[in-house]
Amino acid sequence: MLGRAPTNAQVHPCLEWTGDLTALLDELGRRDIVQAMIEGGSAVVRSFHDDDLIDRYVIYIAPALLAGSDMVPLLAGPTALATNHSSSDHDTEV
Repeated sequence: MLGRAPTNAQVHPCLEWTGDLTALLDELGRRDIVQAMIEGGSAVVRSFHDDDLIDRYVIYIAPALLAGSDMVPLLAGPTALATNHSSSDHDTEV
């Protein structure tokens, strides 16, 4: 978990992390963890993206997320990714 879980949380993560993301991945490597799936909102994705720590994007979009103009884009900003094509019928690798 990036950050700290609330003390009154019902479930606690096995690792809480508040430091540098590269150091986090180094620590996971020392524990023989060589792959990680990062789940989170735009701030988490953006942090890993900005530090060039993502090898592959696999993006799942739930239908409930496709509503409302007040939503935060997944990768908004000057270095936002663009794809040449997209399709709801096929996986798209970026």
